[in-house]
Parts: sequence; structure tokens; C-alpha cells
Amino acid sequence: MQGYNNQMKGKAGIFLSFPSKGEIYLMGRRRGIMSERFKEELAKDLGFYDVVQEEGWGGIKARDAGNMVKRAIELAEEHLASEKQSGNS
Repeated sequence: MQGYNNQMKGKAGIFLSFPSKGEIYLMGRRRGIMSERFKEELAKDLGFYDVVQEEGWGGIKARDAGNMVKRAIELAEEHLASEKQSGNS
């Protein structure tokens, strides 16, 4: 994980944590919305990572892609709310 964090130094974005999986970097708009690793973790959590492994991202259903984006937004909102809450304490 140390090397991964060093690669992200100085870049705008958000780090999200998955239980027991460490931090996942949500990239800024200029370099893509979600890192590959973050997308893979979402696919695993939502249950369609096997399709990604077998067919690539083009093989997932539109509904799965939508659910992935929805979950990413939920995680980002939770992260921002927790930052705001800890900043007000």
C-alpha cells in the first residue's frame, strides 16, 4: 500500500476505505473518474467481478454499471460527510 500512496502524492482526488481492503483512490476528472482498482473493488462488492475478469468491462450489464456508479457516489458522499463532521468537532 505504501507504493500506491506514494504514486498519488500531489494529485487531487479522494481516498475511500473498504473494510480490511485498505484505501482506494477515486481520481479527479482529468485522469478518469475512478481508478481501475476502485472499479474492481466495487465490482467485487456488487457481485459481478467474475464477468469483468472473463469479458472485461465491456461485458457488464448497463444495470451493473449504473449500480457501480451509484455505489461510488454513495461512498464519496459518506466520505465527504465524515470529513465535514470531523472538521466541525
